[in-house]
Parts: sequence; C-alpha cells; structure tokens
Amino acid sequence: MNILAVVTDTAWIQNHILSTMEKHYCENLYTFLCPGIGLSWSTEWRKQRDQLNHQLIQYVRQLKSAGKLDLIFCNIYDDFLLVDTVKQLRRENVVMVNYNVDMVGQWYRIIRTAPYFDAILAAHQDNIQEVQKYCENVIFMPMAANPEICYKKVEPKHTYLHEVSFVGSQMEFRQAVFLELLSQQIPVTIYGGYWKGGEPQRSGMSAYKFVYDLWFYALPRYRRDGSESLLAPLRRRVSEHVPSLDPLPDSLLHGRISDEKLPEIFRDSRINLGFSDYGWSAIENLSKGKKFQVRLRDFEVPMAGGFYLAQLSPEHHLYYRIGEEIETWTTVDELVDKIKFYIGHADAAEKIRERGQQRALQDHTWQVRFDQLFKTLRDIGLRI
Repeated sequence: MNILAVVTDTAWIQNHILSTMEKHYCENLYTFLCPGIGLSWSTEWRKQRDQLNHQLIQYVRQLKSAGKLDLIFCNIYDDFLLVDTVKQLRRENVVMVNYNVDMVGQWYRIIRTAPYFDAILAAHQDNIQEVQKYCENVIFMPMAANPEICYKKVEPKHTYLHEVSFVGSQMEFRQAVFLELLSQQIPVTIYGGYWKGGEPQRSGMSAYKFVYDLWFYALPRYRRDGSESLLAPLRRRVSEHVPSLDPLPDSLLHGRISDEKLPEIFRDSRINLGFSDYGWSAIENLSKGKKFQVRLRDFEVPMAGGFYLAQLSPEHHLYYRIGEEIETWTTVDELVDKIKFYIGHADAAEKIRERGQQRALQDHTWQVRFDQLFKTLRDIGLRI
C-alpha cells in the first residue's frame, strides 16, 4: 500500500504510527510534517500555513499522477488544514482519514474539515456522536503502543531504582496530588517538562485566534456542553492568577527524558503513576476534573513491563481487567492506600505487572489497531 502520512512533527507519531505503517503495511510511506495545535496565529504564520497547504496539494497531485497513492492518513486539526485544501484533496479520489487523539478536549477542532474525509478515527469514545454530525464514518481506534520500542521481557525484582515515579508535564492538579503524597511521606520521582520552572509556559490567545474559535466553534461547543463550555476556560484563566502551589523539592524533579529511555524508567519503577483527568486547582482548592482521557502512557507502561497505577477513566475497563492487569485510583486517599499496599505486597504487584504486559502485547499494539482499521475501511466499501 502507498500511504501519505500528513501528521504533526512529534516523536510519538514517528515512533508509534509511522514506524508501524512502514514495517507492516507500506510499499511506500511518504510523510508531510506540519505543526499541531498551539500555533502563534500571527499574520506571518498564517501566510506560512497557506504556503504549506499549497505544497500539500501539489504533493498529493504528484503522488497520485505517479500512481503511488492509496491512502492519505492525517493527524491534524483544522488549525492547520484549510477547508479549501481538503476540498481539493477530495477531488483526487484517494481515501482520506483523520485521526483525532484528543476526542475529550479537542473534538471540535476537526469539524470544519470532517465532512470531506472518508472517515474520522477517534482515539476515545467521548464525543463520537458529536463528530458524526459532520462525518458519517467515525471509527473508534484507541491508542496503543509499539512493542519494538516498549517491550522487553521482565523478571520479578526485589529492588527498583524508583519506588514511585511519574512521567509527564507539570499541571496544577498533578502538583497538588504530589504535595499530598509528600505529606504522607511518599516521595515521587518526576520526569517531564515545566516542573523545575514552576508554572507551565502559557501564551495569551491572539485576537485573531479568539475570534476564529468564537466564530467556528462556540455554537457546537455550547450545544455539547452548555454554559460549561464558556465557564470552564474562564475558571482556568482565574486559577492562573492566584498564588501558586508550594513548589516540589528539586530532588524529586529530573526534567525531560527522551522517548527512547521511557521504557527503562517504567521497568525500573516499582509503581508508575498515571493521571487521566483535566483537573485543575487554585491554591488549596484541589478540584478533580469532569473529563477523563486514556492516554498513550496507559499502553506504553504495561507493555514495557511496568506496574501501572492509573487514575481511573471510564474507558480503562475496555482495555484491562482492573486489579488484575493494571491498578487504578480515584481519590488521593485511595492513591495513598494503594501505593502503601503494593510497596508492602510485592508479589501482588508483580502478578499485575506480568498480566498487564501480556494483555498489552496481545491486544494493544499499533499493528492490532491498524489491522482492525483497514478491515473496517474495506467493510464500509473503501478501496485500499
């Protein structure tokens, strides 16, 4: 199969999506890398975006005329992909799909171009019905992990480099949880961005971006979430201006780590913590969010052979037997109790670690996901 991947220029895309395509499905794999969400929206950037969209059209036409294009696989939002661009691509009669890996928080950022795709791929069940209003074929395709990067057969250990670890960026909810763990004499080794710098880097929304979002997305979001679609961002804005939470000790913070080293961290940790929600906090008011998301980490950690203690998401039960293949928590008190339990009951943790790895290898590889995707595309009558 000849595939053009129009994707954001990120390491996980390269290591998981593109490498799986190239090894198992492609006679030829072509890539067109583009920026993702969080663009500057300056006049200069918008000109560059227009140029890139024009280059994409020309590249597709070139591949099609050479008879080397069977599928256009996208992982892009409407922030980059222009409606006129996708209309022109549609005329080339090549199957096109777009993979949204944040259906929980950013479902609406594909609705302008969705009508011109043959299928939208959804990493979560959330908001599938909303997106179906714009594209009839919405296919549930959860995240997964690549065994060539993550997998290594693990043996039971008596000692670990880290008792409890977490890999991810700084967020107020996470920081508040870690402060509570510290108060219970449970230190956590933390890898990720922005922790040592205090607050996450935030950039104000440009006037153009504000009007753009209001014009195209305000009504769909209001229909979906009512007044909460407006109130939630306002509450977060307010929380940015209140005094910060106490900083975590520098001894716990280890900065960013390369994707290649992640599996070793997971294997060398007795307990790997996971967060699933979009929670936020203001000073001492720790508020759990109402939106939960299964992430790439939920498949990477078990596949690497790590014991995973994740904040419970409604979708976790679709992938694992809770308490047998991964463990979960819902409140900080429960988190504290389970950390102490599994530190004191190593055999129970090892059984979960082993079963979780077996389940991930059997059911949650990207090859499993793509096999099912291509079968579904053919079942609905698309020629690939």
